[in-house]
Amino acid sequence: MQNLGILFILTNLVSVTAFMSGITLIADYACLISSSSSEKHEVRRLNPSVDALHFLDMDHFRTLTPCDDFDSTLDSILSHSPDTDAELVNWVDCENNKIKTLTRSMIHKYNILHSGAGILPVNGQQIYCHQRSPDKRIFPNLLDMFVGGVSQSGEESRVTASREMSEELNLSSPSSLSEKLFTTTICTSYNRCIVDCFQYDIAPSESSNIILQESEVQWGGFMDEKWINSAVDAGAADSDIIQQLRDMKINNNENEWVPDGKLVWQAWQAHHQKSNNQQRK
Repeated sequence: MQNLGILFILTNLVSVTAFMSGITLIADYACLISSSSSEKHEVRRLNPSVDALHFLDMDHFRTLTPCDDFDSTLDSILSHSPDTDAELVNWVDCENNKIKTLTRSMIHKYNILHSGAGILPVNGQQIYCHQRSPDKRIFPNLLDMFVGGVSQSGEESRVTASREMSEELNLSSPSSLSEKLFTTTICTSYNRCIVDCFQYDIAPSESSNIILQESEVQWGGFMDEKWINSAVDAGAADSDIIQQLRDMKINNNENEWVPDGKLVWQAWQAHHQKSNNQQRK
């Protein structure tokens, strides 16, 4: 039944007209398939009123596209043949099956569901947090506890995780990177991503190897989990947290954390709690 469902989806995608008329049905059916998968994962949204995880964020898409150009623009996505020199990313369904390869810029522009990796860098009981570069396309200067990135077309998520750790923090020990721990789907108005989550254990001898990629990261440092929870929960109104950030020479006067990172952090803590409960049994 599952294979027939996927075939049904792909068959409908061939026809733009059929896709337009059946987008809600297709998306809901795909989510039904996903919920029956042996590897279940939770969809986390900033807006709980969103009732279906569409392949394409249709409301966002319509906002970007004038009504009289809607059909032709969607047609251009479905018929798009990306330049092989561009960074390529797979548009995926709720089961993380490839639908079509697009350019990364198109994935972001139309908020299309794709896959990626999130890595929590740890050293004992401390977590290596960082502040994003002021030149980042989205969320400049915001804090994050995860290193992460988009998986390139055909790239396994653990390879993505290893690449991102090397690019952003100059850490590349294969034995320090865990296998995939769990999967969560992030669904917001600006990003829809199936995130495979990993842990990178930074050995004491590795700490001195950390080199921040200036185009990605402007500050990094170890923080304990309790402090992170306090900071994330406090928000911009907590003057004590703001002062602590200033004392650490962090240029973030509103205690702002990357929203996607906060959602993955919630999933991480839920996974950690579940693991602890299982160990106690």
